[in-house]
Amino acid sequence: MIGLQQLRPVRLVVLAALVYATVAFWPSAPVRAAATSDETRAAVEAQLAVERRLLTRDLAAHADARSRQQAARGRLEGVSAQLDELLRGAEGSLTLASFERVQADIAAAQEGQRAADERLEDVRRRLGERLRRIAALQEELGTGPRVPDPLSGRWRVRVMPQNVSGIFELRLDGTLVSGKYQLENGLAGSLRGTFVDNAVRLERIDAQNGFDTTFLGAVDGALGRISGTWHANELAAGAPASGQWAGVRISAGR
Repeated sequence: MIGLQQLRPVRLVVLAALVYATVAFWPSAPVRAAATSDETRAAVEAQLAVERRLLTRDLAAHADARSRQQAARGRLEGVSAQLDELLRGAEGSLTLASFERVQADIAAAQEGQRAADERLEDVRRRLGERLRRIAALQEELGTGPRVPDPLSGRWRVRVMPQNVSGIFELRLDGTLVSGKYQLENGLAGSLRGTFVDNAVRLERIDAQNGFDTTFLGAVDGALGRISGTWHANELAAGAPASGQWAGVRISAGR
């Protein structure tokens, strides 16, 4: 049998080996973790940069799709006016052939209108998904100090070419924007939208007509200014369908 005196050196050797292993390998874990964390952050930043470049393309695609939609609506209004003129004309000018010809033009214009609407809706859906991905990536990287809210507060805005002034009251919650507006021409209602990477998208919801206009703008938080473009959702007789707008923040939100 092995005596106690013989076991004691064995125990000491085993204990020394355990201590050495602990000392040798313990520092490497934080180093590996830090390296992994840096690699993950770099990967997220690279993905965010890609999403921002794609967002620029999406915004251009939205402007193009909106322009095409307006053009399609203009064509439909034009051929519809031709039919009205034909039906109001002298009885002798209204024939089956002329009526069917204009009806065919109207059908083609309606199909173009549907295609333009679907294209715009697809672009907007893609734009929303892009903004949600950017917001998620920014949240994942959000380890730095909190920056001042560049959007919440009261804004004095001017809408061109109507040259109409008014007040936008905006509130930013994450990437979502809510608020209300009052224009000097009497229009009033609510605002909703998104704010990502200093780009704001606002949907104006009129108290009587509902969602009627989309505002796109770039925000300069340091100067307290917004500038961009707007597009009407529906054509109104004698009214512009798009234009420019700008705003100056007159008070910051809490």
